[in-house]
Amino acid sequence: MNAVIYLLTTVITKNETGQVLARQHYCLHSICEHFSAQWQTLDDAERDLIDDVVGVSLLQQQTCYNLITALSACVSNPRNELDQQLCADRLMTEIFLVIDGCVGCELLKHTTFLLNALLDDCLSNKKMALKANGLEVLLSCLIGLGSQS
Repeated sequence: MNAVIYLLTTVITKNETGQVLARQHYCLHSICEHFSAQWQTLDDAERDLIDDVVGVSLLQQQTCYNLITALSACVSNPRNELDQQLCADRLMTEIFLVIDGCVGCELLKHTTFLLNALLDDCLSNKKMALKANGLEVLLSCLIGLGSQS
C-alpha cells in the first residue's frame, strides 16, 4: 500500500489537474478512509510511540506518514477548495486528535503541515477548526512541547 500512496503523492504534488483527478476518481476519499482506519487501528500506547521505530512497526509508521503526506499533497493548492473541504469534513476532528496525542515532533510536523494546507484560504475550514476546539488543542500541544524542552 505504501508504494501506491507514494506514487499517488508524486502524481498530485503541485499538480492541480492531478489533484482534481484524485478527487473525481475517489482517490482522495480512499486516502481519507485509510488515514482514519490506520489511526483507529493503533491503541493509545502505539499512538504515543508512532515517532519511535521500536514502539511501532516501521511499516505502520511509514504508512501513517505517507498518508498524511498524500493528504497534504491533495489539499496543498488553495485554489482547490473542494479538496480542502472534502478532507476537512472527513478528518478535521481526527487531525486534532492526532495533534492532541502527539508526543514526538515528527508526527506533529507532518500533521500540522496538513492542517496548514487545509486551512489555507478556506474560511469554512477555519470555522470548522474553531468548532473542533482546534486552538485549544494547538495551545495545549505547544505548552506540552515547551515543558518537554
